[in-house]
Amino acid sequence: MKTIDLKSLLIGFFLATTLMLAIGATSKTQDVRIVGIDKSYSDWDPIKVELSK
Repeated sequence: MKTIDLKSLLIGFFLATTLMLAIGATSKTQDVRIVGIDKSYSDWDPIKVELSK
């Protein structure tokens, strides 16, 4: 099995990092809202929401 030299490893790492950041920079943020919570899930309490008019 061939060994990978340090220069090739760094070039591959920086190329992969650059591609990942470029793909992430093109997407917008997402708006999220809670539409429902499974009340049978027992590890946490349901979220309480107060509405004001």
